[in-house]
Amino acid sequence: MVTLMYPDPIVEEIHEIRAKIAEQFGYDLKAIVRDMQARQEKSGHIVRPAPSRPAQVVDESVQ
Repeated sequence: MVTLMYPDPIVEEIHEIRAKIAEQFGYDLKAIVRDMQARQEKSGHIVRPAPSRPAQVVDESVQ
């Protein structure tokens, strides 16, 4: 079964921003994370991790 994906301007914008950020930091993931953590710290917002969810069992026999 083929699923056609239609262009989503919001998703396209996110991809463009992500590409610009990656290029800005020379595609260095550690540098990107350091920058994001610094921005998070500077913002003063409290950031809490998402609650854990139980793992879902995947039935591999269904295709």
